[in-house]
Amino acid sequence: MTELPQNARPPALLRTPSVLFAGTFVIALTAWRVFGLFATDLGLGPDEAQYWRWAQSLDWGYFSKPPLIAWLIAGATSMFGDAEWAIRLPAPFLHMVTALLVGVIGQRLFDVRTGALAAAYYGLMPGVTLGSAVLTTDTLLLPIWASGLLALITLRDRCQDWRIGLWLGLS
Repeated sequence: MTELPQNARPPALLRTPSVLFAGTFVIALTAWRVFGLFATDLGLGPDEAQYWRWAQSLDWGYFSKPPLIAWLIAGATSMFGDAEWAIRLPAPFLHMVTALLVGVIGQRLFDVRTGALAAAYYGLMPGVTLGSAVLTTDTLLLPIWASGLLALITLRDRCQDWRIGLWLGLS
């Protein structure tokens, strides 16, 4: 049997059973939640309708919220139309990103197994399950917050790298 060149294989960390399980689990859970968006005919809630209305005329800010949620909805609806599922489509993917970031944070702070379990458990939390079916400001806030926390942990380890500080500041 022919051996693959070393650079053609994924890094050893990505081949560990716990990381493979957690990654596969989070992706499958996200796929199930996206399917659920298409399968249900749940109308928009009052907050979602307000955010959708904001997305009709983009601005740098709104009465009570910063502009990112309107920008996100505007991007999704420009690609897929104004259906309820299209407005909510970013939600499961944002939670998938957050779960993966939580997994990396757990791995960096503890070990690979803890990170993998953290990612899987995050995906199963009741608030995340609900947040994957509706688009709220919290759904958008969580991956940004997790990215900032990961940047802070990385900055602790490599404090001389200005790019990590920039990453933290942008998060």
